[in-house]
Amino acid sequence: MSLTTFSVTVNSTEQQHRYQATSGSKFSITFDAPRAHGGTNTGVTPIEGLLEALGACESVVAGTFHRAHHFDFSSLYLVITGTHSDNRPGIDEIHFTTHFRSPSTKSEITKFADFMDKTCPVHDNLTNAVPIKTVGIKVIK
Repeated sequence: MSLTTFSVTVNSTEQQHRYQATSGSKFSITFDAPRAHGGTNTGVTPIEGLLEALGACESVVAGTFHRAHHFDFSSLYLVITGTHSDNRPGIDEIHFTTHFRSPSTKSEITKFADFMDKTCPVHDNLTNAVPIKTVGIKVIK
């Protein structure tokens, strides 16, 4: 069993609700709160980022494995929504619709979409609780 560690750093910026997330590979995403919550609406919200990560992961799985599964498609887009109520801080439910332009039958498309869901690491992390452990808090003076 090999072990791979992924790492990101999230830094505050001069704007109160804006944060810059940078991955170990040096790509970055700006996160912000909507104006209604004190932000400047100049980046995605963390919840939107989570939904985008799910869609991106599912898309990468499709692009990576479709030939090995003898599944042909010329385009793919995903519509992912998360519903939120006052029941909890996070979203209550994620709704997911996959759209393929493909000569395949509905049954073949459904089978491949099921494979995507079972293979996507982000889908797995959202479906199966992953322990999150705070390993330290450091005060910088």
